[in-house]
Amino acid sequence: MKCEIKWIDDNGKTTPDDNEAIGHVRLPARVEQHNSGPLKFSATRWFPICACHAKRLAEPRMAQWEFRAL
Repeated sequence: MKCEIKWIDDNGKTTPDDNEAIGHVRLPARVEQHNSGPLKFSATRWFPICACHAKRLAEPRMAQWEFRAL
């Protein structure tokens, strides 16, 4: 199974996504508060993720992602 995660690097290019997956990630269902009121989001599907991309899950803005190892 190959990684399906892509991020945009500092040069505006997508990061590689052809590495072997080590697990799956998703955004869980959640409610976020905004000026217009609460916004409800459904959980996303599980995406295969490689070790390179999984390292980024430790970054501050990535805390909402759930990780499940293979």
